[in-house]
Amino acid sequence: MQTNAQLASRQSMETLHQYSAKVLSVAGTVCELSLDEMTVQASIATHVLGIAPGQRVVVLGDRSGTGWLVTAAWPDPADQRAPLLAFEPATGTLRIRAARLDLVALAEVQLSCGEARIGLSLDGKAHIEGAEVLSAATGSNRIEGATIDLN
Repeated sequence: MQTNAQLASRQSMETLHQYSAKVLSVAGTVCELSLDEMTVQASIATHVLGIAPGQRVVVLGDRSGTGWLVTAAWPDPADQRAPLLAFEPATGTLRIRAARLDLVALAEVQLSCGEARIGLSLDGKAHIEGAEVLSAATGSNRIEGATIDLN
């Protein structure tokens, strides 16, 4: 059996909805949003970092205008530091834009396309395989190793 407090909490949660909004201004942990044709004040959830005016966000609340909470934010395309992840279903292309992309695997990294493969293994070996391998440079192109085997 639910207590009165649990019932009231459940009923209030059922009236909350998610909306897309645009950030107008930010002051600490509070921001002003343009939501449809309303301007509302919203708190920013602690896990949502670095939002800026002009950015699109997801806000949780009800139309009474009280208790708005920003729960997520789209990357700001104007901020070159912001990572951007986009999938184009028509072409099957996943695009990642970031100042630095750091992929770390616990055992092995394998990049494949058709019969071409690049593999990096835990033991420090790098394998490049393909029907044709091209190495080109506008500056020097060096090959280093304890021994170098050609053919």
